[in-house]
Amino acid sequence: MPSILIKDFASGEITEILVNKGEVGEIECGLNTNYVSNELRFSFNSPFVYNQSYVYRHNIKKTSLLKEFKLRGPQIVRNEFDC
Repeated sequence: MPSILIKDFASGEITEILVNKGEVGEIECGLNTNYVSNELRFSFNSPFVYNQSYVYRHNIKKTSLLKEFKLRGPQIVRNEFDC
């Protein structure tokens, strides 16, 4: 299951962010040049999910979907595949 581990260096606490539970895919961290930001931006891709953009807010420990890009043409129906 794709996940991101975040360590708070002040407290030593480790938080696991689960991304698209049950999916197999790739997580890519976004570019962040603000080193004091409380947000982590990242994207997720899989054979069934195309480029979902997320933000994780450290101060409230919450992940939110920012944008889900849709491909043109027929949509992939997961139930039609035996994986």
